[in-house]
Amino acid sequence: METVKFLSLLLALFLVQCGKNTNTPAIPLIFFNPPSVPQIVGVIPIYDYPVESSMVATGQADKIPFKPQFVLKYYVTNTEQNFVGYNLSITSATPSLYDTQLGASIYTENGIVPSFPHLAIEASTEATNLKRRKIANRIPPPGLIPFQHCEVYTFTLRAVFSNGVISNPSFSVSQCASVFPSKCSEGTSCNPTYCATSTCSDAEKVACKVGTLCNPCLYPSLESGGCECPSGVSPPGCNP
Repeated sequence: METVKFLSLLLALFLVQCGKNTNTPAIPLIFFNPPSVPQIVGVIPIYDYPVESSMVATGQADKIPFKPQFVLKYYVTNTEQNFVGYNLSITSATPSLYDTQLGASIYTENGIVPSFPHLAIEASTEATNLKRRKIANRIPPPGLIPFQHCEVYTFTLRAVFSNGVISNPSFSVSQCASVFPSKCSEGTSCNPTYCATSTCSDAEKVACKVGTLCNPCLYPSLESGGCECPSGVSPPGCNP
């Protein structure tokens, strides 16, 4: 009988303690906010020296032996403590997270990542802080083929952190490696057959690169520079 009373007392004390509130949870809660995703403002095709107008006039732009290059435009927007910069992936298709982690598609200027080092204190979307990076005629490892004239490439940014974390990909931007896509051979990725006509539909016009017959450059005087619109103007027929 005494044993039963003793056990009942222990049970009562246990129940009282179970209802007691404490400031320390038994299992600590960890909240993780995913890193902010960067965005590409625009990608513009350029050449590393002036285009020979005679070759363009005679429809030989797809045979010009110049090295295609691009200008990438973006803002630094990440403010996380461990942020160290952005990795730029360049592929012929939208790269997956796995592809990016492998590093095979990452653009590097001197073999060092991230592609573009930055600090959180640089974060700003002021027009004066727009970053413009020239992407030189690239030979992606382990290949030996540089940017090919009249081919389309896809550009994606991811934020990189010192603890090994990388952000989700930015919205991918595809651009033609030619400032004169209408002069590229019909059927190439820069100038598909449906883009090689001025009688295309509105839906096709949206899909065609600026400078094709379907989506002609609205500023012909700027065409040799990738048809970049004047600051503050972004209608169809201009590269952002």
